[in-house]
Amino acid sequence: KIKNIGEKRRLSAKYFVENYIKPIGFGRYAVISKPEEESLDATKAKLAASAMALVAFSDLISENIIPPEIYEGLGQFILFMQLKSGQFYNFYNIDVDSLDYSASNLNFTGEAPLGLLYLYEFNPKLKWLDAAKKGLMFLANKRMERKEVQFDYAAMLATEKLFETPNNGLTQEEKDILINHMIKMAEQVLPKQVPNEINSTSQPASKDLRPLNVSCIIEGLIATYNCIDDISTKVRIMKSIDVGIKFLRSAQIQ
Repeated sequence: KIKNIGEKRRLSAKYFVENYIKPIGFGRYAVISKPEEESLDATKAKLAASAMALVAFSDLISENIIPPEIYEGLGQFILFMQLKSGQFYNFYNIDVDSLDYSASNLNFTGEAPLGLLYLYEFNPKLKWLDAAKKGLMFLANKRMERKEVQFDYAAMLATEKLFETPNNGLTQEEKDILINHMIKMAEQVLPKQVPNEINSTSQPASKDLRPLNVSCIIEGLIATYNCIDDISTKVRIMKSIDVGIKFLRSAQIQ
């Protein structure tokens, strides 16, 4: 146990909330980008960062460090950013009070459902659950006919969390669609494992040798493993996870 880690975490959370979470009207709160820090031409409210703030701070709800209206407001912002189809916009331009209609992204929008599902755990309003489910189903249906899709580990974690949520309202057909989506994403990386030239005894999870990215891939594969029943695919995933973990061990400074 790291000494004083709890207090340091509370201090960092308070700093983040005070400096990067702002009200944007109508009871909504969002994580903002500062133009001077990111060389932007405008102040933007960010979908993914707002969603991941809900994930990061969800276990602090009982400590009263963050006002309840901020949690609720972050959820309201995510709902505001969702289209009727279930797709999300990524940014909101605060300076001109306008959605950036070019900033929709089919590749990495799993953070929004994930954040909503964490919010739903301690703020059990059906609107959070329904929006998360709608977002994941949009991704799964949109990618159904595609041979190649982006590996969206947050969508994989969100799908696992949705499956674990009691009374999630999923039909068997919806479950099958979401499981096939997870397997399709896993298949984007499983055949691409290559020997690590630095340490021939281990392999990363892809040609990308950055530990952060390999870790995200492993997280997504673990979520997929926990959701599927097909034994042969589970075996392939477990082998991939095993060699990925060995790579991370070899990459750590001893």
